[in-house]
Amino acid sequence: MATDDAPPLYLQIAEQLAQLIRNGTLVRGEKLPSVRELARQHGVAQTTVVQAYHWLEDARLITARPRSGFFVATRPVSLPEPSTPRPMRRAREVSVDWLGQRILGRNQPVDMVSYSSGTPGPELFNPDRVRRAVVRAAQRHRQLLCTYPSPSGHEDARRALARYAVGLGCSLDPENIVITGGCMDSIALCLRAVTQPGDVVALESPTHFSFLEVLQGLHLKALEIPTHPRNGLSLDALQLALDTQPVKAVMVVPTLSNPLGSCMPQGERKRLAQMAACHDMAVIEDAIYNDLAEADEMRRAVKSYDTTGHVMLCDSF
Repeated sequence: MATDDAPPLYLQIAEQLAQLIRNGTLVRGEKLPSVRELARQHGVAQTTVVQAYHWLEDARLITARPRSGFFVATRPVSLPEPSTPRPMRRAREVSVDWLGQRILGRNQPVDMVSYSSGTPGPELFNPDRVRRAVVRAAQRHRQLLCTYPSPSGHEDARRALARYAVGLGCSLDPENIVITGGCMDSIALCLRAVTQPGDVVALESPTHFSFLEVLQGLHLKALEIPTHPRNGLSLDALQLALDTQPVKAVMVVPTLSNPLGSCMPQGERKRLAQMAACHDMAVIEDAIYNDLAEADEMRRAVKSYDTTGHVMLCDSF
């Protein structure tokens, strides 16, 4: 008997078959029971079985052969090399109010993992250590509890961030570091500094919806640049955009971009910094995931190649 919390019948059937395929009970190329036979076995309508088979087709676990039935998919030994998605489009106005509401405006089921934002789970932290650190800081620097720090952030904190940036390959002057309420705040400030409403901003496609929300709030136009799932933003496509459209800034996540997880090679990072100087264009670099890169070389930021001040580095802690 199905309960209110149970998945639909078609999904239950599909999951059973998927498990048999994954554990090797049903091997590649093997024919599956006919729709009529499977419906009889489970005591359901044939339309329910058709839904289950369509779900398995979408998951690329089975394939349909005309007048022959359904078969376990024969998948290649290795996955094909990913390709760059859709071509570049012209700049356009941004409107993503509905998207933010769909992603963040509803409660997620407890058994679902949300990829809407990269947020560490509370189990990764030691609350006792955090509490002791906060208490110790308040005791040692109690005068700070009743005073405002510099608008750019506390001097000691800015020096600590400059030391941290060495690990990203950057040599930063603490006086040029501004502490904000988060990475998106810093990105918004960078955009305010280098653009006016109506200006064109290039960014990765696909990109994180929060970037689009910032562009919408500042009344900026978005120009999608094709992005490869392995190597990141296509600099050839960006060069074409710079030659044909009035791009004022480019927003990029060179290391583990969201949602593709791509990492831009170091040669391309250097080239991007050179392009920024050549075209007098701001590069707003989000380095929020650099510490999570498997290879140390992927931690080096585009900012490390910047000799003209065109790259604006944003990070979060």
